[in-house]
Amino acid sequence: MNVLQAIYRFDYLLLPIGSAAVIALALLAFIAARGVIF
Repeated sequence: MNVLQAIYRFDYLLLPIGSAAVIALALLAFIAARGVIF
């Protein structure tokens, strides 16, 4: 159980970082598409 709890905490810490990275990549793709269109 201790290992599972440690993995769960690690995942809980990485989740905001991963979601922020996904949002940043989406913004970069949006800006790049805008630059190509306009």
